[in-house]
Amino acid sequence: MLVGSRWRAGAAVIVLSVFALAACGGGSGSGSSSGGGDGAGAAKNSAPAPDGAIATQMQPQLNGWAFPNFPSATFPDLNFDTADLVSMFGSGPDVCVDGVAEPCTLTAEAAAWARMVNQARASGHCEGLVALASARFNRAELPETVKLLSEEDEIRAVMRAFATQFVPEVQDSIQKWTKASLADKIDELKRSFASDKLQYTLGVYVEGGGHAVLPYAIEYPTSDVARIMVYDSNWPGRNRYVDVDLANDKWSFSFAGDDPANDPNIWTGGAVDMDLTPFEAREGTCPFCGDGTKLQSTTLLVRTENLDWSVETDSGAVSATSPVSGDGSTARPVKGGVSIVRMAAPGGGRSSYDYVITIPNDLLDGPDSPATTVAGGAAPVKKRAKLKFGGASSVFAVMKTGIAQFTTPGGGDDKPVELGTDSIKSNDPSVDLTLASGNLVANASGPSVELGSSGGTLEVAVTTESGEVIEQQATPEAPAVQVKTDETGGVTILEASATGEVKKTDVTADGTKTETVVAASALNLNKVQVELPQALASKAIEVLPKLEDRNLANPNYKADEVYVPPTTVPAPKENAAGPPTTARTQTASTVQTRNAALPPTTARTQTASTVQTRNAALPTTTVARAATTIAAVIKPTLTNFSIPAKTFGDAVFRLNPPKSNSPGGFRYTSSRAEVATVDATTGSVTIVGVGATTITATQAAVQGFQAGTISATLIVAAAKPPIAGTPIAGTKNTAKAPQTQPAMSDIKQPTAKFNDCLASFNKADCDLMFRPGKAPDYLALGKSKWLKMCSKLIQKSEADCETEFAYATSGGKEGGPQGDQPGTGQSGKPGTGQPGQPGTGQSGQPGTVQPGQPVTVQPGQPVTGQPGQPVTVQPG
Repeated sequence: MLVGSRWRAGAAVIVLSVFALAACGGGSGSGSSSGGGDGAGAAKNSAPAPDGAIATQMQPQLNGWAFPNFPSATFPDLNFDTADLVSMFGSGPDVCVDGVAEPCTLTAEAAAWARMVNQARASGHCEGLVALASARFNRAELPETVKLLSEEDEIRAVMRAFATQFVPEVQDSIQKWTKASLADKIDELKRSFASDKLQYTLGVYVEGGGHAVLPYAIEYPTSDVARIMVYDSNWPGRNRYVDVDLANDKWSFSFAGDDPANDPNIWTGGAVDMDLTPFEAREGTCPFCGDGTKLQSTTLLVRTENLDWSVETDSGAVSATSPVSGDGSTARPVKGGVSIVRMAAPGGGRSSYDYVITIPNDLLDGPDSPATTVAGGAAPVKKRAKLKFGGASSVFAVMKTGIAQFTTPGGGDDKPVELGTDSIKSNDPSVDLTLASGNLVANASGPSVELGSSGGTLEVAVTTESGEVIEQQATPEAPAVQVKTDETGGVTILEASATGEVKKTDVTADGTKTETVVAASALNLNKVQVELPQALASKAIEVLPKLEDRNLANPNYKADEVYVPPTTVPAPKENAAGPPTTARTQTASTVQTRNAALPPTTARTQTASTVQTRNAALPTTTVARAATTIAAVIKPTLTNFSIPAKTFGDAVFRLNPPKSNSPGGFRYTSSRAEVATVDATTGSVTIVGVGATTITATQAAVQGFQAGTISATLIVAAAKPPIAGTPIAGTKNTAKAPQTQPAMSDIKQPTAKFNDCLASFNKADCDLMFRPGKAPDYLALGKSKWLKMCSKLIQKSEADCETEFAYATSGGKEGGPQGDQPGTGQSGKPGTGQPGQPGTGQSGQPGTVQPGQPVTVQPGQPVTGQPGQPVTVQPG
């Protein structure tokens, strides 16, 4: 693959990483595709869809995430950044300055795109979550998605998945599928399910909000209602669904209802309010790489505090209440899991709204668009879109020649920001404008500001209150420039050279000019963090329960029972008023519910051939959540939980979760916090002291499974002096040289100083206890003296002191030998003696061991230790 190639695609990265990429799907348009056919036509030209109900083997309880959809504020220290951009698009010169990958310094335009993604993440990551779950299901990856933790690797993969919604091919595909009828969308999903693969994410939209879910099955409660079973990242482990009324071309969906069958604030919409995002569309081009000629539209990402906004062109306008214009412009909520206004309490509407707006480039000015000529041969009038916002807003615009960014504080003069394909203009001094193109960037604010891209430079024109025009340029020699006016009529100009030096020019209202060189940090226009007005700050969705209350690790949150496809099929349309037709059973009682290549589902029938697949007390036409208290019926089988021995001073490590046939999440505890602590949810273990502790993993009860526990012992040995290991001829030496012994102050040794020791013990013993750079000489002290000194100087319990002595000396008998006494080994116990002293292991085999050296002898094996060498002998 060529470095920096524009064809470095999101889906290509999927093949390279267990944490696959997929997009949130974007909500980038309604029925206004810029060409290339439409979804309806594509569906009608495909193979016939399978009849009746069909399901994949996907289960939200196992193949979905255990934690819910989250806003970016949940992980405030994580941003979509340089590593994510390089992972998606490579390290070519459009991404990294001069194409230098190590270290990569982002170009100005790449950094602007990263800021745009970080703004879009403020409301949620729904499609990143569902598309990533889809990719892992399709490849049958282990561990199952429900067992993955919300740690940095996973969260970054979700962010990259979310980011691909801004790839042009994804936006085009969504627009095409938006034009398809609901029936065509149902048929396409059924065709995709026939291969037991999840090939689409599904988006639904209402006024002020959008959401992405993962379809995995379709059933028919009635002949005219298709129920799309979906994994909804807002509700982990639940069997959620979208009902499609094919007779009336309408759909309904419970966004925030705990019980979807009884939600008073149900979402509803028509064909244009539902889209499909095919997985293959992720193989798109870098939207800011190359010359931009493939971009047929200017795309805006808008975050605003209210719905009082509009985007006007000479041919029409779009707004929150009018999302489609006759000129081809469209507006659609970002699929981040936002909610609609009418769901909030009176007077307590949402704090922010996110939209993706597209404007065909032929409606705007630009190098390829003829300008409108006014009568009399006057200068041509540029065609620009007028962007009006009645409140605080933050806007990014991906144009042919760069990425523009601006913020409005709200409550201002309601003066529009004007946008073309290569320029942006404002006459409001409270508006801050930025334009990035390649590695050039300009920022300005003032009574009148215009930024434009032309001929490899950025042009900056700022008009002061007095009418004076300040003009600056960003060029390869001076790639960053900033111009700001103040209330006194003065102007401050910051200009960065290619070497990074920043020159500051202050011009007062009377024309006095002062030039100085300032720190490079004074002009930092290439950061990836987005700074949002307080009114637009990221926070959780108000109408949903708290995130911690919708997590499978929470024992009070209940998952649904595993989804079972129905065995009934819809009646023909002419009999729509009648009951569903049941599956016919003759001598066999199997009903095919998927592609014929898959094993059939056995219908557990007795007197009737209609099979109840859920709670018998519930009607078969609903998919209801299990009761709050669930009768667990199966005890989970927990295996493969062990913890390797550690040495004091070892780094923090993470437990490998046990294997289980239950999808329930795990929580961890440690029996002795003075030896090791464990994070209850992540399983990260921190070594605290020497000894042994029991680590218990408790798996939460979920529908169909009881809670379960499994334990393992963690042994932490004292640090040893450095030892070089030499294998013994004819044996398998598995010993490893331990880490260098650190100074006593670094290994949690006695808190008393040497002089404190002298107050209670003789100097010879204190010298053995406090050896510079070494651990105490346990053998020389002997067990009795060690226990006294440990208890008094380290202030540990007698049991802890005895445990430390045992592990430090690796004695023959429990507790080890004293002084120069030979040791008789127990089964599997090491023995340490003195030079020439025999040690007896198993089956009467003699061995000669050296002072302080551990030896493990297996039945029937003789061993001779070498001076200073640890040995472990395996049978044979």
